[in-house]
Amino acid sequence: MKYETIDSLMGIFGDPAYCIDRIAELRERFGFTRLVCWVETGGLNGHRNVLDSMRLFADRVMPHFA
Repeated sequence: MKYETIDSLMGIFGDPAYCIDRIAELRERFGFTRLVCWVETGGLNGHRNVLDSMRLFADRVMPHFA
């Protein structure tokens, strides 16, 4: 599957502001009430980067949907 396909249908990649907007857009479009986050993609990012991404998501994105 190509990046463009994932990005246009269901993917959320980017800074916190973009992720907030994208989650809101997809939630409106599909009406979901839960979101699955796949932060690590095949061991490419490294453990520290995964933890940092998870913390950033928890601190800056999740509060907008509580």
